[in-house]
Amino acid sequence: MLAALSSCAIPPNLPQADNACRAPTRVQVLEFIDGDTADVRMLDGVLAGSEERVRLTGVDTPEIDRSDPADSECYAVLAWNEAIGQFDGREAWLSYDEQCQDVFGRTLAYMFRSGDLFFLNEHLVEQGFGRTLNIPPNSLFADDFAALESQAQEQGRGLWGEPCFGTTR
Repeated sequence: MLAALSSCAIPPNLPQADNACRAPTRVQVLEFIDGDTADVRMLDGVLAGSEERVRLTGVDTPEIDRSDPADSECYAVLAWNEAIGQFDGREAWLSYDEQCQDVFGRTLAYMFRSGDLFFLNEHLVEQGFGRTLNIPPNSLFADDFAALESQAQEQGRGLWGEPCFGTTR
């Protein structure tokens, strides 16, 4: 029983804002809608069993047309596949900044893979799968993400260097 309790303990090195709108949450990633949006199931606490749509804070990936992926924005399918490959069906931790919901009612969060705390938001910017999107008051990683985006641009990583063939946008 002690092992079960410790697996739910918040990792001590999980970053979050000093005045976060919510405590970190352990979730099961159900499905990625696109590269920066996923449906998750809450695993602990009073929200256990409930589902939420999560919009990754600080990053904006190109928009995907799920009815016809070939009509998606440049690099959208690659960003979507990257997010799926890293997290789909896995447990993750969500940590939060000051504001927990966007104007569309989606939960705003930073996503870290359980176990190794691989940081998806950061990875997407660093590898050029998306751009930074800084919307105050959520700015915990704004400076870090801006620097990573600049490096990705300079090195031609991801959407900063990849020509898009077979897309209309």
